[in-house]
This record gives sequence, C-alpha cells and structure tokens, in this order.
Amino acid sequence: MNLARFFLIGVLAFLLGCRQQQLSPDPLAEKIDRQDAIYDIKFFRELLDDAHPSLHEYISTQRLNTIFDSIMASVPDKLPLRELFHKLTFITNEIGCSHTTTQLPASIDDTLFNRKLFFPFPTILIENKLYINSDQTLDHGTQILTVNGRSATSLLDSLALYNSVDGFHRQTQKEAAAADFAYEYYMRFGCPDKFELVTREKDGKAETHIFEPVTLREWNERFDARYYFDAEDVTYHFRINEEKKYAVLRIADFNLGSDNSEAAFEHFLKNNFQLLSFRKDVKDLIIDLRENTGGWLYNCFLLNSYLSPKPFDEYQDVTTRISTIPYKSYLVETTGTYDTAEIRESLEEEFLARTSNGYRIPDSLIKKWAPDKYRFTGRVYIITNHAVSSAASYFTWMAQTYSDAKVVGVETSGGTYNSNGFHMLKYQLPQTFIRIRFPYARLQYHSDRSGRGRGVLPDYVKPDSDESFSENEDLQIKFIIDSLLSKNR
Repeated sequence: MNLARFFLIGVLAFLLGCRQQQLSPDPLAEKIDRQDAIYDIKFFRELLDDAHPSLHEYISTQRLNTIFDSIMASVPDKLPLRELFHKLTFITNEIGCSHTTTQLPASIDDTLFNRKLFFPFPTILIENKLYINSDQTLDHGTQILTVNGRSATSLLDSLALYNSVDGFHRQTQKEAAAADFAYEYYMRFGCPDKFELVTREKDGKAETHIFEPVTLREWNERFDARYYFDAEDVTYHFRINEEKKYAVLRIADFNLGSDNSEAAFEHFLKNNFQLLSFRKDVKDLIIDLRENTGGWLYNCFLLNSYLSPKPFDEYQDVTTRISTIPYKSYLVETTGTYDTAEIRESLEEEFLARTSNGYRIPDSLIKKWAPDKYRFTGRVYIITNHAVSSAASYFTWMAQTYSDAKVVGVETSGGTYNSNGFHMLKYQLPQTFIRIRFPYARLQYHSDRSGRGRGVLPDYVKPDSDESFSENEDLQIKFIIDSLLSKNR
C-alpha cells in the first residue's frame, strides 16, 4: 500500500470517527469521571459563595451545605452528564432566583438542532391538565394522560425545577415546563426510541398513540404554529377601541436590543400617552404583559412614570458581594468585552458604600422619577401570565402599588419583595463546560416582607380555562371588558 493511499484512508477513518462521535445518539448520556464531577461541583459552590448576590435569601447555609454534601456523596465512579446537569439545576432552583440558571455546554447545545431527540408536539397546561397545543396529527384539546408510562402530573413535577422563580416554588414553574416540554423532557429523561402517549380525546375516550421523536428544527416549526399562544413577534403596539373607549398597550419585552430600538420605544410611549392625555373619553387602559420576561429596568421605570401619581425611587436598596469580576478565566465567550466593561464600570462608579458582606449603591445615586406630564389618570388593568418576570414583574408590582392598577391573570414568576438584576455573570465549569449564569446585584424593592417569596398576586385570578383554550378565546381581555369595564360605564 503506497503512503498516499494509507494517509487518505487514515484521514477518512478520522473524519468518520468524528462524524460518528458528533452524531452520537444522546450527547447527555456521555459519562464523566467522578473526580471531574466533584471538581465542577466544588467550583460551582465557590462561584455561588463568592459572587451570587442573594444566595441565602431563600435557602439557609445549613440546607445548602446538606444539599451539596448529599450530591457529592451520590456521585458514582462514572456519572452521566445529564445527571450532573440535573443535580446542579436542582441547586439553582432551590436558590429562589429566576435569573440564576444552569445551561448545557455550548458544544452540546449547538449539535441538538438536527437530532431526532424531542417530543413531537407543543403542549400547554390548562386547569392542571396537559394538552396538545397544536392541530398537527393530534387535535388541540387532546389531553395527555401519560408519556411512556409516566403521568403528565409526575412529568411536570419533575421538569418544574428547570424553570426557577423569584422566591418559593409555585405553579408557574409547571406552566413554564409545559410550554417547553419537549426540550426539558430530553434534558431530564433523554431520548426514547418512541413516545407512547395515552390521551383523552375531545369525546372523552382514552386512546394510545405512538410517535417517533422529532428534531428541534421540526419542533420549532410546530411551536411557531401553535393553536393558542400570546404573540411575541411584535414587541409592542397600541390601539384604541373607539366603540367602547378603552386602550390596549401590548408590551411583550422590555429588552429592545439597541440604542435605536430603545429610542423608538421611548417615542412610542410618549406619543401614545400624549394622545391619551388629549382623549378624555378614553378612561381605561389595558396593559398586556403576557410572555414579558423582562429586560432593561429603565423601561419599567419609564412606563411607570406615565402612571404613577407621585415621585418614586427606582429601588429601596441595591447591593453586591463583589468589587471586581471574579474567576475571569471561566467567563464564557458570549459574555463579551462590552458586558464585562459595563459590569466593571458599575462596580467602580456605583457600588461605593461598604456593607458587612459587600457593597451597595448609596441612596444619593438611586434615581428618583417624577410623574410624566402626560401621565394617564384613568383606570389601569395589567394582564399577567406565568412568564412575566424580572423588570416586567417589578413594573406590575409598582403599578399595582403606586397607581392602584388592577392585575388580571395569574401569579408572576418574578418577585415582589426583591430580585436580582443588572448584567449577568456567565461562567462555564472547567471540566464539563456546563454553564451557569446569575446577576451580580441584589435589588430590594419598596415592598414590605408580606410579599416575600411570592410573585405579583393578581387582583382578579383568571387563568385560561378548558373552554377558552378550546375556543382560542382571550379569557383575560374578555373578563376585563365584560366584567370590569362594563361595571364602570
């Protein structure tokens, strides 16, 4: 055999081996050595101890020690990457911070898109029942009773921890798990050869169906074609109902993405609230925040300035445990120089006052907002769902507190007593490259401790119902118009 041919065969074998490794059936089934797992668990603990701004807000040191000791004692000689990821996610869920998350290694995330690993249908949780939220193959309104022998209830209980909230565990986590069921099922249980579903059809009959897994690409296409959802494709819009004289302001995100987009949003708010100030016949404003997971805090204060009848401070207190960014060599690349420069500037120029365990922003640097001259003086209704968190949840609390806005919907995943915010610290663990992210600042709101550990509680609890889901009906808007606005006519 000549040397050139031998070299070619070697190259082909190497490429084939790489391809087989790349297309391995389940990358999360890869097993890691105990010493590597223990190393990453200890480093994970160091990160939290040194830099997390509210580590012991909802979990005591003793309980956290117990959890870490138990986890390290349970690591075998060879541990599937999935199990380590699940153990670390259990910890982040116990912390009680909606911004603290664990993520799969980027090298694995990047390979999932075209793998047939995922549950084939988008789902939704309505009245504690898991439904198919699609009209492809199975009709919407088909209730899922079991998946591969596990009840829908037990599955959502298992997946809830992938959806952390501010404060104590609550129902919103199961609703979020239902919305992201396919991805979270894979993270927790891996990929079966088939999905055997026992369902209850619309006529009440129980049926058994068998489906093959789909790729993430296929699932995303089905997710985009869901039967029932709150649209997010347009970030914000405004309309006036001329017949019944109410206005609807829809804001699906407070993160506008660029300076130009931010300026456009500011002009949008100014123009529409100026219009409302001239339209004395429009006495009711509905602000729809469903699916708004937050964004730039400035925007929640800006919006509140168009509602609040009195001046308000942005926060009661803002603290951090760090003076410089720790463990810089373990920051993930996507953190970027812009993010690190912003964090460094904030730590150096804002967190100037020392505390017993860190630093705080002096009261003189916490901005006070005045009511805008175009402030809306009519009745305000805010619609929330399980996804509302961070800046969106904080705005809801402020409007409810300062402007007597009435909240309609369900409890938010964001908190009412405190939260964490500002830029994210994004790290990857040294051995497995599992990623963890959390903010570096703790934000104390102006609320009392009565709301500690909970989300914003609606004045009118109005979750979606079997009937509204079946009819694709906006139950919250309907309730406001039919029950609340009509009462004021």
